[in-house]
Amino acid sequence: MRKKLLPVCLLLLTAACQPSGFYDSHGNYHSSDTGFEGTSARRTNAGDDKNATDFTFTRPGFYDASGGYVGNNSAFGVSDDFLPPAGMCRVWKSKRALSLQDPAEACRARYNLPDGAYVIYGG
Repeated sequence: MRKKLLPVCLLLLTAACQPSGFYDSHGNYHSSDTGFEGTSARRTNAGDDKNATDFTFTRPGFYDASGGYVGNNSAFGVSDDFLPPAGMCRVWKSKRALSLQDPAEACRARYNLPDGAYVIYGG
């Protein structure tokens, strides 16, 4: 019995010693000791980014980093399985493999897209 408990105790001890913190929308780690931009530590998303662009979705399709509509799926050829459902959005990174694309999510008013990325609005 003692041999079975030892790995569990080590796992719990290791987890307790890990520093607490979070990753921001750019994948940068921030410890909770230092906070984030002078405030208490919190998890952020691209909508909090000072350099994010405002988006207004007026019709289904692809929107570029400037927030402008650039076309429907006929120009991009994304598989229907990867288009977001109605009322949802998906950040589409053109240089990323299909299996590594971000999941569909509730649309945000602000996005900070990397080069070659689009927001697909499901309508």
